Amino acid sequence: MGVHLQNFAIDAFDRALLDLVRRNNLTPARYLAEQVGLSESAVLRRLRRLRKTGIISGDVSIVRSASLGRPLTVIVLVSMVRGAHAD
Repeated sequence: MGVHLQNFAIDAFDRALLDLVRRNNLTPARYLAEQVGLSESAVLRRLRRLRKTGIISGDVSIVRSASLGRPLTVIVLVSMVRGAHAD
């Protein structure tokens, strides 16, 4: 049996689908079906269920910053802890 998230069991087919759509969420269902060994309709049902249950929480597009006139975007998080100095 799979891992339960929000009362939903994830099986090997779901994991394989999630791995593929994580890389490219625009991959045609026909190709996904070939890769995971299911019918196209079964893949579409599973993806709908994964979205409905919140396991797939969104579909995004990654936009190249340079195409918007922003050649570089840097997000930095720095945490500093004050401590004793070693002499």
